[in-house]
Amino acid sequence: MIPLPTLSQLRYTETFRTEAQFPESGRTGEAARWPIADRNWGRRRLEQMMPKQKTHKATKKRFRLSANGKPMHRQAGTSHLAAGMSQKRKRHLRGTTAVDKTVHKSIRTALNGNSY
Repeated sequence: MIPLPTLSQLRYTETFRTEAQFPESGRTGEAARWPIADRNWGRRRLEQMMPKQKTHKATKKRFRLSANGKPMHRQAGTSHLAAGMSQKRKRHLRGTTAVDKTVHKSIRTALNGNSY
């Protein structure tokens, strides 16, 4: 069973219900705060308000997702010392290329759907 978060970890959008609002139930304490049909719904709602997965900023700076969802990256070896390279080598290093398939999942998870 997943432990429920503490009150300080939650962002409430509405206040708790009190026993005075449901006098017909005859229940007291925590059980009286939610009607019988709504009690499980309330717990699911609290779990939905937990913090979301954050985007890994270093990954966002180095990779972007193509229209088909493939992570693209800039070629290495293009920042300096290009005078010693042949024209063909410099030409082939231009632009971006797709990342190897073995790291697709980890990059997509780190980006969390956010890329440029």
